[in-house]
Amino acid sequence: MEKTTLTRNFQVTIPKKIRNQLGLKLGDEMRIRVEDGKIVMEPTDDAAWDEFPSFLPDNFEKVQEHLRHHATERFRRLGIL
Repeated sequence: MEKTTLTRNFQVTIPKKIRNQLGLKLGDEMRIRVEDGKIVMEPTDDAAWDEFPSFLPDNFEKVQEHLRHHATERFRRLGIL
């Protein structure tokens, strides 16, 4: 178990061994909560969204524009627009 000190600004430094083990980098966001009387910190899973664009087809913007155009036409025919 690692040890750290609470500063006067109520900040803590995550020990290097733990940072390396979790692959934490400067600027990473963390979630923090109280669980069973303990403080629990964990990295957010927001990094998964960084990979999201790689799942989209190369022509995604064209597909999106096509869908918007046809939806707009349908709404006009229905008298919604």
